[in-house]
Amino acid sequence: MNESHIVDLLKSTGCLVEGQVEGTDEQGGWVAGAMEPLANPTAVSELAGCLSEALPTPAPDLIAAWPGLDNIVLAFAIGVQMDKPVVLLSDAEGLVTASGNVEANESVALVGVTLSERDANLARAFVENKGGKLAVSASLVGVGQVTGELSLVTVEVGVDGND
Repeated sequence: MNESHIVDLLKSTGCLVEGQVEGTDEQGGWVAGAMEPLANPTAVSELAGCLSEALPTPAPDLIAAWPGLDNIVLAFAIGVQMDKPVVLLSDAEGLVTASGNVEANESVALVGVTLSERDANLARAFVENKGGKLAVSASLVGVGQVTGELSLVTVEVGVDGND
């Protein structure tokens, strides 16, 4: 799938919206928006396929995501396509829990529409505390400098609708 088609899919789900470039009066820059996964399930499925194909090999044992309908639907679609279980992470003032088990020696992929450095760091600490390894942080739209993050599209300025 070419980059132009990926961008079109991201626009159709609300992941990319035209916005104002930070610090200027200039319009027309693309920024990360809030994905509406139920508005275009086919596009979300295609994007999940693109993201799952980009994940490192061997494939991770487990897919993890932070709360939010957009992240949950994306993680579910990736889990279906990769035939891998999915866990939902939650954070209560730095105390991270998961909806399922993370076993020792498991390789985990953290996926999301967008991810922050904090998202990746909390997930990494949680997974490593369980004896596993966070193999990759992967997002549809990269809006910051998350160390080692894999993103289908990267934008300079982001308006994150996932908070």
